[in-house]
Amino acid sequence: MTKLSGNIVFTLSVGLLIASTAAGGTLVTNAYFDASSPSCNTVPPDTGGGEYYAYCSLGEGGSAFSWGVASGPEFSENLLSYDFSGEGQAVPAVGEFFTASTLLYRNGTIVGDTEVNRIRLTIEAFDSDDLGTPFGTFEAWIEIVNSPNLGISPEADADFIYFPDFPQFGSFRVFEESETSVELIFQRGSLIFQGFGAVTDPGVGFVSPSIFPVPEPASGLTFGGALAALVWRRFRRSAYR
Repeated sequence: MTKLSGNIVFTLSVGLLIASTAAGGTLVTNAYFDASSPSCNTVPPDTGGGEYYAYCSLGEGGSAFSWGVASGPEFSENLLSYDFSGEGQAVPAVGEFFTASTLLYRNGTIVGDTEVNRIRLTIEAFDSDDLGTPFGTFEAWIEIVNSPNLGISPEADADFIYFPDFPQFGSFRVFEESETSVELIFQRGSLIFQGFGAVTDPGVGFVSPSIFPVPEPASGLTFGGALAALVWRRFRRSAYR
């Protein structure tokens, strides 16, 4: 019996939640992942030969971040990437709430013990009339939680991400073998994170007020929890993430 959890793809795209009436140019954003932030090896492990360690690679200029070893040719490795859109959107006024980006989160399958559990993200926002200096910068860790797939419920098996510096805004969760997007809401001051917004497909993803895994149901907790832990340890190095 093989346990699975999800690969992730994040795509950042620009767009305004509320159109601004402020004078000036249009909104331009830049985002990149910090190559030095994850603790991982850039040489893929020989999982067939019994090597298991965190593996990752960074795209040119930090434009994409991938990690983990795909558990088979039909699966993909984990990936964080961004793609900007929304050309012509007005720069938000000071104090205004707006959607600086959306995150596309896709689950797949990688080999256990090759995952990375966090990455640092930087987003810079510019006025197109002044591309030399950002009017706001957001820097934060993204925590990636790969839930063990115990078959309790889709919600319990869903992998999720959250910003540990902003636990009050909860987490964004996506069911296994599914993908959907969520808005990232900011306020113009510098670039003040205000939480997760609307989910594109609420049938496969949702925003939770919690940053913790969904607990196992109380009935049969002692025996069920012990059995689940035993199965989890036994198959940890199978293709489960």
